[in-house]
Amino acid sequence: MSPMPPLGLVQKLSQFDKDLRIRWATHQKCWLIELKAKERQPGYLAEKPSAFGTTPRALDAWDSWRQGYVYVTKMAHPITYPWDFIAAHLTHLSLEAHQAKDRLIERLEAAEAEEEAAIQRAWNVGNEAAAKQIYDDMAWNEGRTVSLNQPGAHPKEEPREGYVVVDRRITA
Repeated sequence: MSPMPPLGLVQKLSQFDKDLRIRWATHQKCWLIELKAKERQPGYLAEKPSAFGTTPRALDAWDSWRQGYVYVTKMAHPITYPWDFIAAHLTHLSLEAHQAKDRLIERLEAAEAEEEAAIQRAWNVGNEAAAKQIYDDMAWNEGRTVSLNQPGAHPKEEPREGYVVVDRRITA
C-alpha cells in the first residue's frame, strides 16, 4: 500500500501549477513531482524513457510516461521540507526561469559587445590621429608642405609674416 501525500502539499502544488502532480514512486520508494506533458511539445518526445529499463528509476519513469507525465524532481519520504523551499526549488527548475536567465545572458552579452565596439572605435580614432600626426611631422621634417584638409576656418590659425601657423595641439 502506497502512502498518501500530505493534503496541504497537494493543494499548494495545484495552486502553484495545475499541471504538476505528486505521486508515490512504487519502485524507488519516494515521492515524485511530475508535470503533465502536452503532446504537441517537441521536448515531450525527447523525454521518453526506455520501455526496457530494469532499474527502479527507469520503471517509475516508464509508469509516468504512460500516464502522460514527465519527471520534475523527487523527494524523500516522509516529506519534511517546508512549502517555501519546495516552491523555490520548483521555480528554479521551471522553463520560465531558464528562459529569463537566457534573456539576461543575452542582454549582458549585447552590453559587453557594445562596450568592446566603443573601445575599438576609440582605439581606431586614436590610431588614425597618431598616424596622421606622424606623417605630418615626417613631412614637415623633410621640408615638405603639410596639408590640413579641414574645411572652414580653423579656430587656432594665426596669420604671421606672409604665412599662417595652425596650432594642432589637443586641448581638453
